[in-house]
Amino acid sequence: MQKDYGKDILAVSALLLLVAMFFWQLFAQPGSMLYQCDSEYMANHIPFAWYKASSFQAFGYIPLWDTTLIGTAAYIENASSVLFYPPAMLFYILPLWLIPVAMSFYVVFHVMLAAVFMYLFLRFLPVSRFSAFLGAAAFAFTGRLVVESVSGGFLAALASVWTPLIFLLAELVIRKRSILYSLLLAMALAVEFFGIHPQFFVYQAVALALYAVARLLAEKQPFAVWRNTVAMLALAYILAFLVAAPTLLPQYDYAKEFSTRPLSIDEDFISSYSLTWPTTLALAVPDFFGNPIDHTVWGPPSYGERSGYVGILVLILAAVALIYRRD
Repeated sequence: MQKDYGKDILAVSALLLLVAMFFWQLFAQPGSMLYQCDSEYMANHIPFAWYKASSFQAFGYIPLWDTTLIGTAAYIENASSVLFYPPAMLFYILPLWLIPVAMSFYVVFHVMLAAVFMYLFLRFLPVSRFSAFLGAAAFAFTGRLVVESVSGGFLAALASVWTPLIFLLAELVIRKRSILYSLLLAMALAVEFFGIHPQFFVYQAVALALYAVARLLAEKQPFAVWRNTVAMLALAYILAFLVAAPTLLPQYDYAKEFSTRPLSIDEDFISSYSLTWPTTLALAVPDFFGNPIDHTVWGPPSYGERSGYVGILVLILAAVALIYRRD
């Protein structure tokens, strides 16, 4: 990244303004909130946040039991509880009546984070300021983040928010092989893990490992560099696991317990949410299977789960880059 930080600050400010403009109705109408008729905000996130806040404000500690389940279960075992995710801990002290509105701005805050993190990552590679701005804006307004922001499945999108920062810190580890950046990477990984479903953590780790291998192969680094880089990255993940263990281990115990029980839903229903070859069409044509807003859905369920569309501009620029590549 060049040292002309003033222009970078302007670019980041413009990105934040773009996100605010996209969600302008929230800012123009105080007290409004993101809403959809079958939104997970109404079914899960707002009730969970209210339950945590009411318990903490009434008794001085987080809820211990999930009373929404028959027979109950430890509340920390619920991956959607996000008890220790730092941004979500703000809900502990908010007035209960403010939680539904705050939840919407909580989502907007994360979309802003996604834009800023991607801009920083692209500038560090390095990429020109204009290209980094376009890339960050495109990333912030991808189908995954935008659709899940409205539909309420935001836990599925949080991994996307933190991914650019994690790859930036991993890139610093690869270049510098410093214990400091390994510790920072561990901190970012732990913070992310507290707020997402565990499977996305695994997907991201695989992607990061492939990225590191590709980087080291491209630079034709000697064995000693490979060894030190792998050790630093492994250290970051081990430390992140230890920090996140209070959440990870109960969730693992819960998943292990319920995975041994007979399923109450059939396998066809479960597999219908998988990404199949026909559903990949939605990556280029997002409404190929219809749109729930106008009630035209005719294909596989869950529009949000298939919302990987990155935008026509990104697809065009990607095609241009492949045709006119300079390396």
